[in-house]
Amino acid sequence: MMLGGLQIYVDLNCIKKGPRLFPESKNRSRRVTKKLIRRHGGTHKMEPCILQMGDKVIMHPILYETLWRRIQND
Repeated sequence: MMLGGLQIYVDLNCIKKGPRLFPESKNRSRRVTKKLIRRHGGTHKMEPCILQMGDKVIMHPILYETLWRRIQND
């Protein structure tokens, strides 16, 4: 899709690290850290994002749909 001279690509892997799911600790053992990662599904919550490289824009499908809805409403 083209938008004002920008090429827009949609990619599911366009995500960034968000807030931590559990606090950092110097005294936590590797075993407990491994259990926490398994319980929470990772160390950080992953959030959709938009990347721009020159005239190309890569965005997560969720953000693409919100952009498309806003364009349709205007």
